[in-house]
Amino acid sequence: MSPDRAPAAPAQPGGQTVYNNVAQGETQVAVQVGVMHGDVHNLYQIAGDTLAEKFRVGCNYLKGNAQQRAEQLIGEAFVHGHESAEVAYFWALAVLSGRSFDHLDQKDFGHLGMAFRYADAASPEQWRRALAVVSRLMHCLAEQDSKGEADPDQFAEVMADFDRLPASRREEISRHLEMILDGGMQDHLDARYARELGVQRLDGQRKYRAWKFFEPDPVPPLRRQPPPAKVSPAAWTAVVVGGVLVATAFALLLPVLVRSGRPAVVMLPVVGGIGVLVALRQRWEQLARQRRLEARLAARQPLPDESWISGPDERSFSAEVKKLVNAEFRYYRPRLDQPAAKRWDAESAPVKHALCREIIDVYEDGGELDPAKWLVRWHTREFVRQWYNGAPADQKPSADAPPLASAAIALGVLAALAGLGGAYVIAFPVSWTVTLWAVPALLVGCIPLAVGGTAVYLEYRRHADDVAEAAERFDEQTAAYDRMRVVLADRPSDSEMAQWLDRDKAHVRMLAMRHYRLSNREVFAHTVLCEPGGWNPRRSRVVHGPPRYSTYRVLVFLLTGSGVRQFSVLVDFATGTVSNENRFTFRYDAIASAGVTQRSVRIDNLRPSARTSALDAGDAADLRRNADLNRGELVFARSFRLALVNNDLFNVHVENFDEGLVDRVREDPRTLLDLALDSAGITAALHILEAVAAEGKDWIARELRRRSRRFDTYQENLGPRTPPHRDSTANGRRSSYLGRTVPAQTTGSSLPAPAG
Repeated sequence: MSPDRAPAAPAQPGGQTVYNNVAQGETQVAVQVGVMHGDVHNLYQIAGDTLAEKFRVGCNYLKGNAQQRAEQLIGEAFVHGHESAEVAYFWALAVLSGRSFDHLDQKDFGHLGMAFRYADAASPEQWRRALAVVSRLMHCLAEQDSKGEADPDQFAEVMADFDRLPASRREEISRHLEMILDGGMQDHLDARYARELGVQRLDGQRKYRAWKFFEPDPVPPLRRQPPPAKVSPAAWTAVVVGGVLVATAFALLLPVLVRSGRPAVVMLPVVGGIGVLVALRQRWEQLARQRRLEARLAARQPLPDESWISGPDERSFSAEVKKLVNAEFRYYRPRLDQPAAKRWDAESAPVKHALCREIIDVYEDGGELDPAKWLVRWHTREFVRQWYNGAPADQKPSADAPPLASAAIALGVLAALAGLGGAYVIAFPVSWTVTLWAVPALLVGCIPLAVGGTAVYLEYRRHADDVAEAAERFDEQTAAYDRMRVVLADRPSDSEMAQWLDRDKAHVRMLAMRHYRLSNREVFAHTVLCEPGGWNPRRSRVVHGPPRYSTYRVLVFLLTGSGVRQFSVLVDFATGTVSNENRFTFRYDAIASAGVTQRSVRIDNLRPSARTSALDAGDAADLRRNADLNRGELVFARSFRLALVNNDLFNVHVENFDEGLVDRVREDPRTLLDLALDSAGITAALHILEAVAAEGKDWIARELRRRSRRFDTYQENLGPRTPPHRDSTANGRRSSYLGRTVPAQTTGSSLPAPAG
C-alpha cells in the first residue's frame, strides 16, 4: 500500500478487507478524527454582496444536498432582480429537492409559479427547456394522482423532451425530483436512469480521487530546532585546570628526556599522549552512542497524563496530539486477527510516543495542530506500509559500536602505558626531582581533563547529531510534502462528493426495490437516510458545508400498502462497494414513535451584566446563546430515532460539530446541524415517518387525502394557463414572499378525493 494513497480500510493479512458490524440501536461507531478544508474550493462562501454571487453559492448548496439553504439563497437572488431561465430552473429544483409532494405548501407553490414563468419547451435555450420538463412533470404528476395515470401521449412527449436534454440536466432532474415523483412516472425515470447510474456512480475517477477528500491539506513541514549546546562551567573549569597541569607536566618532562642523550626517547610521551587520545576518542564514541540510545528510548516512553492540567472545556496541546496520533494508528489496527492486533499494539506504541513528542516539540509553540495533521497521517502510513509488508516497522535504536572499538581502546591504553611508563623510567635517573613533580602533575591533570573533556565532547556531539537528524527528517518530510501536493492536486470538490453520494443512495434504493420485488406503483412513499458507518470512518468537510464520510450506512424505508420495508447496507465511499446487507419488515401499527433528539450542554448560571438586564427576554437569550457558542460551551448532536412497539430502534446519528470541525469565526454550529440533517436525509424523512408514527395503519388513507388536497391547491395555483404578460403585475397577484409578484392563477379542475 502506497503511503500517499490508502484505501478507506487497509487490507488485512491475507488480503481480506474487513469491516466491523453495523451499529444497531444505541450503538455508535467510532468516528475518526476529522479534517476541515478551508478556502480550497470556495464553494459555500459568499465573496461579495452581488446577487450573482448569492446564486452561485446557492447552486453549490443545492449540489451539496443542502436544499433549505440553496432555496433561500437562490430565491433571494431571483426575487431581488437576478432573473433568468437558469436561475428559475435551479430555484425550482431547490424548492422540490428532497421533498414529497405533501411537504409543499402555498408559499412553495407561489415560488414555483414565479420560476415556471420562464419555462418554454420550444426554446433553443437549454435552461428554458429543462424548466419546461420540470413543470410538465409536475403537471403529469397531478394528472396521475387525479386519474390514476398520466396521459400516455403527454407523458411520452415529456420523456422525449427529457431525453433530449444534456446529460447533466437529466441527472439534476432525476436527482432532485426523486422524492416527489412516484408511481409509473418514477418507474419510467428509473428505467432510463438505471442504465446510466451504474457507470455514473464511478464517474470522475472516483476510485482514484474520492479518498483524497479525507486527506488533510498538506502544509510545508517545519524544521525541528534542537536546543543549543550547553556546557556547565564546572566542565569547562575541569578542562582548563586539567589542561594546565598536563601541559606543565610535559613542559617539565621533555627537557629531562632531551638531556638523557637519546633524542628518540622524546617520542615516548608523544606516543603515550596519542594512546590516551585514541582510547578517549573511542570511549567518547561509546558514551555518545549510549546517550543517543537513552534519548531515543526516552522519546518512546508514554507522555505523562496531563488531563489534570486542563478543565472539561479545555484540552492541552499535547492531549490533542495524543488523541490525533492514537486515532490515526487505531484506524489501521487489525480487528479480527487478535494475535496480529496484539503485535500491532506492542510494536506501534513506542512509535506513537516518539511521534507525539516530535509533533509537540515542533508545533506546540505555534499552538495550531492543523498544520501537522497531514504529517501525522504520513508517518502513520510509513509505519503501516512497513508493518503490513513484513518489514521491521518498529526500528529500535541500537548502541552497538563498531567492531574494532574495544580493540582500539585496548591498544590506546597499552600505548599510553608504554609511552608514559618508558618516559618515566628514562627521565628518573636524569633528574629524579623533576620527574617526581612532573609525573604526579600529569596523573592529576589527566583526571579532570578526561572528565571535563568527556562532558564537553558529548554535549557538542549531541547537538551535532540532533542538527543532522533534524535536517535529515526535514528533507524526508519535505519530499513527502511535495509528493502529497501532486497527489492531492485533483482532490474532488464537495459538490462531486454530494453527487457521488446521491448516486449511491439511488443505487441502494433500486437494490431495495429489486430485493422486495416492488415497483414504484406499489410504493406510496420512500425515504433514504445515511450516517457514518463501519469502523472508524474518516470524515471531512469544507467550510460552511456538511460532513462527508469514508464509509456510509445507507437506510431505505419503502412505505407500501402492507407495511414498511427497511433495507440497509454499508457503502465504502472510496470504491462504491456495497456490503453488509440488512433487511427488516414491519407493519404501520408497529411504529411507536419517530423524531429527532438533540443533545446539548447549556450554561444557565451566567450572571447578567447591566447591559443584559436591560434587554428583553428574547434578546438576552440570544446574547447568552451566542456567547456560549463563541466560548465553545454548547455541544450539539442530533439523532433520528424510529422506535417500534417491540422496542426495536432505528437510530441515525448526525455528527457532533464540536470536535475540531468548526470554524467558529465564520460558522454557526446550529446552521451546520441543519445542513447535516438535510445531507443525511433526515429533514425529508422526519416529515413522512412522524406522520406514520402518529397515524399508524390509517396513514395511507390520510396520506391519499392530503395529497389530493395538495394537488387541488397545486392545480389552483399552477394549473394550465396562458403565459404571463411581461408586466407581471398585470397578470398576477402580489406574493407574500419578499413582496414579489406571482403569475396569474387559473383555477384548474378539482381532483376527487380517494375513497376511504
